[in-house]
Amino acid sequence: MMLGLAAAANAQPSISSTSGTWSHQASVTIAGSGFGSKPTAAPTIWDNASGTNPLTKWDDLWPNCSGNSAYNLTYRTPAEVGRNISLPHNHITKYIAGAHYGPSPGPQCSYNVIMWKVRTITSFPAYSYVSWYQRSDDGWHFGDSDNYKTFAYSEGVGPYSLPNNWYMEYNPRPTSRTSGATWHLNDDAFGTAAQSLQSPDQNGHNLYWDNAVNPMAGQWSKIEMELKYTNQNDGYIKLWENGVLRADYRGRTDGLAGSTRTEGIGGYAVNYPYASNWRYFADVYLDSSRARVILGDAPTLDASTIREVQIPTQWSDSSIDVTVNLGRFGDRQKAYDTTAPTVSVLNPTGGSVSGMVSVEVAASDNERVASVQLLIDGVETEHQDTTAPYAIDWNSAMSVNGVHQITARARDAAGNVAISAPVIVTTDNASAPTTTGLVASYSFDQGRGLILRDDSGHGHDGTLPGDATWTADGRNGAALWFDGVDDMVVIPNDETLNVRTGFTIEARVNPSTTTRRIPRPPSTRAEQT
Repeated sequence: MMLGLAAAANAQPSISSTSGTWSHQASVTIAGSGFGSKPTAAPTIWDNASGTNPLTKWDDLWPNCSGNSAYNLTYRTPAEVGRNISLPHNHITKYIAGAHYGPSPGPQCSYNVIMWKVRTITSFPAYSYVSWYQRSDDGWHFGDSDNYKTFAYSEGVGPYSLPNNWYMEYNPRPTSRTSGATWHLNDDAFGTAAQSLQSPDQNGHNLYWDNAVNPMAGQWSKIEMELKYTNQNDGYIKLWENGVLRADYRGRTDGLAGSTRTEGIGGYAVNYPYASNWRYFADVYLDSSRARVILGDAPTLDASTIREVQIPTQWSDSSIDVTVNLGRFGDRQKAYDTTAPTVSVLNPTGGSVSGMVSVEVAASDNERVASVQLLIDGVETEHQDTTAPYAIDWNSAMSVNGVHQITARARDAAGNVAISAPVIVTTDNASAPTTTGLVASYSFDQGRGLILRDDSGHGHDGTLPGDATWTADGRNGAALWFDGVDDMVVIPNDETLNVRTGFTIEARVNPSTTTRRIPRPPSTRAEQT
């Protein structure tokens, strides 16, 4: 479970326990500390289409025109729509559906499929968090510019108060069920006093963002947005799709006059009036607070691909009551695995060893052991086993004669890790190295940052002054990608690195091209690269 707080000044939230059953629509109490305050516990809107009339929740919605009841935006079962579009999950019986169709095309009738809420903002900053499921009809009619909008922010009562509004859309836009799409922010007031958005933003980014799921491609996607509204340069607009951050605008977000604003989910599409151009929404959550409780399927929010917002009914710094929303989670499904494997070295048990040593390891997990890796003196080796019974060969002659510590690291499919108790052995090999042993070791598995850590314990950390980038495509997790031109790791000079006799460099490299250059330590430079 992940807990988002309303104010950065709050202490880091800590969950100590929950009471109640995590079944759909049950009541659960979350106990802990650092939850902060939320004066109104419930969100502004939670619309899971369980009522009879969406206008009891929303200020208005389009289409909502006379003589168009078959296509107006309202609560409908899949059978009532009759277009073979299933629900996003089995915990609801209806979605919110309407079509870009009507007898007299106009903003209220066919131009838009949108629901909105009006709010008053008397001072900045102001905040919103909104999430919903969305998709379009499999029979969508394409053509013209294929303009298609998904979220609207506008001055006054109602969406698209031209030109005093901005919106999230697709651009490039889907032109078929199999084409791509890109998230794009646009401000109709660019170049006027009412301009809200900046391009480039404070991070130098333009308003074209990451790839989007094509809403006409026959699948539901989950959209989340967190917004900080302000006329200063420290605002933001963040958009996640299926748990992945796709847009991260930083800058001014409100240059509009007055204090009345409209937030809309859905929006305009140029493809009207077509009876096949239906839009579908589900589980719409809108709140003027960042404070929220999210149930995710990973130990962190960023790693979660299923993220279901819960519905708070009481909120204090030490406890929160919620009505459970399982969404895409199945009944009794484990949200995520936090149980680490158990691991122990069976053989050798200690004493003197020489030559090739078969290190036998016992490892188990409540789900599945993904790999077992051998560590010598706390430094991981490239040797691992992925299939039980686990046995890893260690050439003890590659280590300096003397006392060494053998441990094994077990990792499960969820990424939980455990390290065995050490087994102490003494190596005795005629051909063992006579140097002092390991000087520096780099696992390259940090995955982020500008410092490459030395795992040997000697403190030979390196810096990344160029454009070397982290990638998740390493042999055992993360890795660094070098372009072969000016990417490098710089390691400060140290006497222990000035090797004047024999030395060994061992590395695992996945080259895209090959050269004849052999790495060597420089003898006179102030830094090692």
